[in-house]
Amino acid sequence: MKSITIDFNFLEEEKLNINEYLILYNLANKNIIEKRIQYDENDLYYLEKRGWLKLIDGKVILRQNTIEKFIPKKDHFLTWLLDYPIKVNKSNGGSRHLSPASDETILGRQLRKKWESIFKGKPINKQQEAIDILNAHVKMMKKSGDLEYMVEATRWLNAGYYEQYAYLLTEDGSKTHNGANTNYKEDYL
Repeated sequence: MKSITIDFNFLEEEKLNINEYLILYNLANKNIIEKRIQYDENDLYYLEKRGWLKLIDGKVILRQNTIEKFIPKKDHFLTWLLDYPIKVNKSNGGSRHLSPASDETILGRQLRKKWESIFKGKPINKQQEAIDILNAHVKMMKKSGDLEYMVEATRWLNAGYYEQYAYLLTEDGSKTHNGANTNYKEDYL
């Protein structure tokens, strides 16, 4: 951990001082900064009195409100983007770029908008499923030596590869096509 950003509007809204904020942040994030912050039982009793946590038999139990406000939410898009190969080497020499190295580039922002439009209103597990499908797709292409033919990240989203390769998440790798079951592991005559 290199930095913590503190939203002073949040401090004002919740009537917290910086030390209280850091105590709650530390507790919610598995004592990630405990060596850099000092507090005692009085601080914990005061936070309990204000409804942020509960002290039971010397243990600190965080209330749901505290967990929701202090544990960072997973950015599924960023996970997907970081898992996507940035570039691949071509067999005849050179390389080909597939995705931006950052979500803060022009293409990165465009991909985020596309991602958000695709998954808007869908359960959060669909985003995690798309990440898992991407990883299975990349693994399959590496295994077969075809990674150089991987499509660009923009096309992967626009063409619905997260749906097309969903079969890779099934236990046996089977895919249903036109009502017939096929299996990529089978040898066909």
